[in-house]
Amino acid sequence: DNQSTFGSGGAISFDVLTAGYLVQVQNSRFEDNEAGQDGGAISAEGADFVSVTDTVFIRNRAPLGAGGALFLDANEDQAFLRCRFHANLADDAGGAVAEEHSTGTSEFENCVFTENIGNTGGAVYRRTAAIQADIVNNTFAGNSALTDGAHLYLDESAVSFVNNIAWGGVDGGGLYVEDAPAASASDFYYNDVGNNSGGDYTGALSDPTGTSGNINNDPLFRDYTVDGDEDNDDLYLAPGSPCMNTGDPSIADVDGTRSDIGAFGGPNAEADDGDSDGHYDI
Repeated sequence: DNQSTFGSGGAISFDVLTAGYLVQVQNSRFEDNEAGQDGGAISAEGADFVSVTDTVFIRNRAPLGAGGALFLDANEDQAFLRCRFHANLADDAGGAVAEEHSTGTSEFENCVFTENIGNTGGAVYRRTAAIQADIVNNTFAGNSALTDGAHLYLDESAVSFVNNIAWGGVDGGGLYVEDAPAASASDFYYNDVGNNSGGDYTGALSDPTGTSGNINNDPLFRDYTVDGDEDNDDLYLAPGSPCMNTGDPSIADVDGTRSDIGAFGGPNAEADDGDSDGHYDI
């Protein structure tokens, strides 16, 4: 519950002029932080590497800027693993994450984005990035953009979007790409994208549903409603989900089977044994 009234980074602000520095956050929780400018929880600019692992961002705000939870500018490499972003808000771009001018790799894996709100890019916003980002095995649900891209907004930035669920965007369409070059340089394989108000693949994107493993079927979350309460949500897949064992066949789950689509598939997922039978429920 920190506040940076006149600057960026409600809890953490990192901005360096020389190379050789990194930002590393793990096993942390950022809740109800606010920045007067960008990055409701964290603002990181000019780092060689930004690594965020097993960290939760809830109800952080940038009411006058970009990146409700995270604002990333001119960093080299960035990696986000098993993070949760819920109900973060930005007046500008990136309700959860706003990334600009990256010079190296960006990776989002096994993250959950729910009910984040931004003007453009309700969950993730990427602009003017040099290298294609890897967005693999994530779940996006109930996010909202006032203009475009409830779950993802790309502008002069390409992605490899694989094994993701992007479902139930409240407003602004599901996935949005501003420019044709970024759309043609992006890859969409083995995703479940649907039920997004304003369309699923929007802007310069063509709809790949029915090809390259992409589907448009209710993922059958165990329990999820867009009600602002993160405590009553369970985004693991229920039995019979069309996302079970239908992900990229070159990626294996933690139990060695073909990967599931969504945040709980893939080799680095947080697996669950909900019935305590000694077998992962994935």
